[in-house]
Amino acid sequence: GTPQQVNTTGSLTYGSYNVIYHTASNMCVFGWYQQSGSSYYRYYYRAGTLSSTTFTFGSEVYHDGYNSGIHGVQMAYNHADTNVVLVYREYDDNSNIYSNVLTNSGTTLTVGTKGSSITRGTYWALTHTSSGKVAFALQDYEAPNASKNVLYTGTASSTGVTWDSAQVIEANGTGEVQSIVFDSGQGVTISSYTNDDDSDMDCRAYKVPVTTTNLDDNYLGVASTSASDTNPVDINIVGSINNNQTGLTVGDDYFSDDAGNIKKFI
Repeated sequence: GTPQQVNTTGSLTYGSYNVIYHTASNMCVFGWYQQSGSSYYRYYYRAGTLSSTTFTFGSEVYHDGYNSGIHGVQMAYNHADTNVVLVYREYDDNSNIYSNVLTNSGTTLTVGTKGSSITRGTYWALTHTSSGKVAFALQDYEAPNASKNVLYTGTASSTGVTWDSAQVIEANGTGEVQSIVFDSGQGVTISSYTNDDDSDMDCRAYKVPVTTTNLDDNYLGVASTSASDTNPVDINIVGSINNNQTGLTVGDDYFSDDAGNIKKFI
């Protein structure tokens, strides 16, 4: 296609760039760091829909941030929604790392309110994982993981991210740039990095926690008695006898449909 200009504010005399794509909504979100003129120390974003090879853009939005020449613009789609998770640092802020959310309504982006500092660190990378989940890897500055490569997983909402405790990926993490990607088929986050102990390129896979429900192949059986939500109850598994039924005729055959309803005919 024909080249199209993304930024409309100033010139990118110093910057880093990224783009993510959301298949369900056919939406691209472009991000870049800008350090020029009156727009010093800002991350900018712009959304666009793609038709063949032509983009239709919305307006730019931005927030304060600091690139320092070693970090890309880190964005990841929350696939349980159409909003975008951001991870970044701000200028002269003691290397604190924050997360935020871009609300994505068509090509209109709205910057949310940044959360509390996740940790202090550098050399980070961000990716989406399972639905509603994100992960980012970095070199941590905070005890007990100072100078270690760690991985944070988090649950994204429309307004922010709730982060889990850090998992150590590599104990010798000083000065290591990282990359990170999610294997949806096996449910693992894969991180690659330089091992500072021997200068080799290493990789590591981390199994991402997921929440499951008793549906499809997670079917357990039939409750032996009635029970309220969150209360314990015994389950009659396949092959056992359940006596918690009424209105059935002895000797007749009954079946369960896909919704769990018991019927004579399906």
